Amino acid sequence: MRRISKNLWPVTIHKERGNMHVNVVHVLVGLVIFQVVLNVFYLASLARPSRECEDGIVKSASAYNARRGKRTGNLEELEKSQELCLAYPHTLVGRITIDVNVTSTLEDIKHAMPAMTWGKWQPTDCKSSHRVAIIIPYRNRRHHLCLLLRYLHPFLQRQQLHYRIFLAEQAGVGTWNKGRVMNAGYLEAAKLFDFQCVIFHDVDLVPEDDRNSYGCHDTPLHMSSAPSQDKYKTLYKSLVGGVLKFPREHFLKVNGYSNEYWGWGGEDDDMALRLKASVFGFERVDLALGRYTSLTHENRDTNPRRMALLKNAKSKKNSDGVSAIPYHVEAVTDEKLYTHILISI
Repeated sequence: MRRISKNLWPVTIHKERGNMHVNVVHVLVGLVIFQVVLNVFYLASLARPSRECEDGIVKSASAYNARRGKRTGNLEELEKSQELCLAYPHTLVGRITIDVNVTSTLEDIKHAMPAMTWGKWQPTDCKSSHRVAIIIPYRNRRHHLCLLLRYLHPFLQRQQLHYRIFLAEQAGVGTWNKGRVMNAGYLEAAKLFDFQCVIFHDVDLVPEDDRNSYGCHDTPLHMSSAPSQDKYKTLYKSLVGGVLKFPREHFLKVNGYSNEYWGWGGEDDDMALRLKASVFGFERVDLALGRYTSLTHENRDTNPRRMALLKNAKSKKNSDGVSAIPYHVEAVTDEKLYTHILISI
């Protein structure tokens, strides 16, 4: 039989018969003290969650939010993040073919989206991280507008964005000034919608791939890098025309577009110079994602002064732009698929 060392016991047991009653008392007292100590530690462990449980919560939250594009370290953040839409929703379909011969009218599109008003939409099953204003400078392109809206609304909704589309139309029959129309459109949109970023979108470019995110970006981003009219290539390095996205504050820092380019051409190249002179510059979407179908249109009157204006663009950018634009709003109306802003310039 294995002998247990006396030193393992809390109280030494003596074999003398005369002292047995004292030793028994010592043993009982020791056992009581030992049990009290155990109970104290047990109750303390109930009052504070174990680190193992805490780590389990942290790891579960981090793994969950990593899938949603957001990391967090506590349960409160986890509950908030459950409401956020995914950065890359399962509703995306990738590249599609644009049918330029479709015969849908604006009324057909309105009928397909009965709940829409003012061209605004947001997901109901999650909270979007992006509030985006899309400004379309416009004049006499109804067929193009119909085609663009037919594809653009589903495109934006698959990306689960909180967005609003503004159609900024130049009133009258005077010479077209796209820069002024976009500047005025921006100022009026800012009064109506608390957006984080703004996209200036030509009416004759339809996006082909919903992986080209219209969500907000931390720098200005040229999105239409590969239009079909240029064989899905970027025509020249400094090109920023077509579809261009800005963080709200960056558009103001470059003082928006120039107001001096009457007729077609020049205002986008002027913007490229403003962006190059800024501390943030601009980025461009990869050609594989920045594909757009270019809609055909009639030849436009070019601006004969555009090259001379471009030479002086850098020196005039602080005084010529969104901070000093003369315009008058003729009307703002709800066309369901968009907010229509009619502008005299």
